[in-house]
Amino acid sequence: MLEVLPGPDHILAIRVSGTLTGEDYDRIASELSTRLRRHERMGIYTETQDWRGMNAAALARDLRYAFARVGEFQRFPRAAVVTDKPWLRTMANVGDAALPPVEIRTFDPSQRERALTWVAELPDQPRMPALRVIPTTRDDTYAFIWNGRISTEDAVEFEKAFRPVLERQGKIRLLGRIDHLGGIAAGAITESGLLPLKRQLLRKIERYAIVGGPPWLKRYVGFMRPWTKIAVRHFESAAEDDAWTWLEARPRETNGPSDTFDFHLNG
Repeated sequence: MLEVLPGPDHILAIRVSGTLTGEDYDRIASELSTRLRRHERMGIYTETQDWRGMNAAALARDLRYAFARVGEFQRFPRAAVVTDKPWLRTMANVGDAALPPVEIRTFDPSQRERALTWVAELPDQPRMPALRVIPTTRDDTYAFIWNGRISTEDAVEFEKAFRPVLERQGKIRLLGRIDHLGGIAAGAITESGLLPLKRQLLRKIERYAIVGGPPWLKRYVGFMRPWTKIAVRHFESAAEDDAWTWLEARPRETNGPSDTFDFHLNG
């Protein structure tokens, strides 16, 4: 069973005892998802009390949730495990080595307050925008990455980057690389001008390549294709080069690391 412990809202603090069931795990996942809508980054505090592991249903949910959160582990910079069990310490050490974005430390039961204080002090780290523009080699071709939850700040900066497109271009080509659809913060659409921007962009797009995303996205693109005048195609992540070839463009080289882009478009 599990118990959610009192603590700062940006920390999910739980006590686990006995055998963790599927219902218990659903409670953890629900509580974590709720708090992630309020906080960009969170700490995880886990206190064990005669914990004997989890049953098959809980293990299945654990694996499914972990795979769904791949790419978001940077949102959990610290995790504290309070236990006197050697096997749990070993598991925590393995997790610390296997998940570089997450720093996992173990503490003795006598160090509960120290553990909670440590996990609550999240290290400073610049936030990577969830929407980023990719400079391209064609003046009429634009591209972006969606990775994570879009904040109001992200939406405002994105609108500023694409607004000149509407003023100086006729028809355009667009590539959207979907690394992770993390949702959109409340107010991000209405407060940023992103919705009218989207409507205007849709009137200008002649080719739209969508790369990656969850499995349902490919089916959605196929369903929508007959209902739009835009030539839209979906490409798997491994076929991103094919998407660029179809657009007759390439990502433009930058002076920084190959995976770093900013909001400055070519032109």
